[in-house]
Amino acid sequence: MHGGFFVQLPVPLPSTLYGTKAMDSIYEISHDISGIDWWRLADVMARAPLFERKPFELATAFRNSYAVAFAHHEGDIVGAARAVSDGVYYATIYDVVVAPEHQGCSVGRQMVSALLAKLPVERVFLTSVFGKEGFYERFGFLRQTNAMGRYVEPARGQAIASGVLTAAHTASSLGATKTPN
Repeated sequence: MHGGFFVQLPVPLPSTLYGTKAMDSIYEISHDISGIDWWRLADVMARAPLFERKPFELATAFRNSYAVAFAHHEGDIVGAARAVSDGVYYATIYDVVVAPEHQGCSVGRQMVSALLAKLPVERVFLTSVFGKEGFYERFGFLRQTNAMGRYVEPARGQAIASGVLTAAHTASSLGATKTPN
């Protein structure tokens, strides 16, 4: 479901609407985490479809992030994205999501641009849903060939089955797949 990407800044950010359906002005991009309806965001993620996430876990993940961006339309949350970072060398973007009825309206572009502006680092990584790589290429992201991932079950089995992870060795030679105590 996801592939690894990497961008080395500075790169020019896209300034045009790549075939979008709506004007930027109808969406408000915010970095303010207060007042977010985590139940609504969990619903947006499930419908996108990105992941099924529990609202309280989403709240924790976003609160613990280095930078966040939320998209609102007529007061309702319609998108979100977040990044973790050491603030110097590296950052990784996660959970870029837009409600299906707002996809193709520049919402994702606005959120990713807002996140990148808050990441004063040399390298930015992300994982992408298959088929969305072209969207991230507009920001200067390139496919990365030296990334690896370690997932716990059942996510590990699902990632291998979907082609997100590939194993060069047998599962037993890769070590434990359960969370260490």
